[in-house]
Amino acid sequence: MSIGQILTRRVRGVRIVNLVALTVLVALAVTSYALKTIAEAQGVDTADVQSQIVQEGKRIRLLKAELSHLEGPGRIERLSTQYLGLAPIDPKREIDAEDLARVAQSGAAPQIAAR
Repeated sequence: MSIGQILTRRVRGVRIVNLVALTVLVALAVTSYALKTIAEAQGVDTADVQSQIVQEGKRIRLLKAELSHLEGPGRIERLSTQYLGLAPIDPKREIDAEDLARVAQSGAAPQIAAR
């Protein structure tokens, strides 16, 4: 049997070539539908990821603003005075670089007259 005879042969009144073409067409349609469904699902996933990125960006900006507030010099000064009893250094307690060696040897802060 030659290829020409196989392609023109009829099964229940339908040529084999028509059955093969119909089978290929159905397979292509099913594959196309499956790929389209997968692509749409990935599109939804991409939209979800984009939404998460936007939300994370907003959260980062909020945390940066909160950090800026917490690190504010006025707030730190107020808390150090309130809880630690710290205060600005009295100008009478300042010394020059030449006096550092003497202070290091004595182990105590020198009593310096007001300038």
